[in-house]
Amino acid sequence: MERANENAQGSLGAERSCFVRWDELPPVDDEPPKNWVFLADVVENQTFMTTATYSIRDIAGRKLLLSVYPIKPTGSMFTIGRRGPDGRMQFDIPIGPRMEKVRNMQGGTMVAVKNCFAHWFMDGNVGVRLNEEDGDLDDFKHFPCTVAQFFDLNQRRKVAEDDDSAPCAKCTQPNAVKCCKCKTKYCSQPCQVERTCRVRQEQYCADKE
Repeated sequence: MERANENAQGSLGAERSCFVRWDELPPVDDEPPKNWVFLADVVENQTFMTTATYSIRDIAGRKLLLSVYPIKPTGSMFTIGRRGPDGRMQFDIPIGPRMEKVRNMQGGTMVAVKNCFAHWFMDGNVGVRLNEEDGDLDDFKHFPCTVAQFFDLNQRRKVAEDDDSAPCAKCTQPNAVKCCKCKTKYCSQPCQVERTCRVRQEQYCADKE
């Protein structure tokens, strides 16, 4: 199994080899390895009731299931849900803000999960199962871009870091300056704020926007 380089720049590493396919994930009863990350595109939100459920696609193109189970109060076997006036699901037991964000991811975005396991669901699907109660969301991140855009952004970041003459990441104008935190090149404040893919700014430079 390929594992993430501990010295790689950024919280998720810098190279495609840092990330694993689903068929490289260990089964849940294996001793967990350290410092590797599973990446997947969100294909479709299939959430019903309280469990956040998604159709996802890993970096090898394999279609999988991602299910995230919320914390349930002691003694509760399940939670009853119903549609409110606005069409959103309402529950007898409140869903926390962290889980609410996980429940509302849309297609065209991506997820990254550190040290997760391969899971075989009872209905025959395969994928990844996470439990809020077990702290799995501590190793879960959601990004507003696809996996392909993520790797492209990383490649452009590396070029910008290595080449002081690299143009603005937004409009390609020369004489760009470099953000002191994420190293992205930009020629003006509008270009710094309005880039098409803002993953690194959102992760490292939120105070600038």
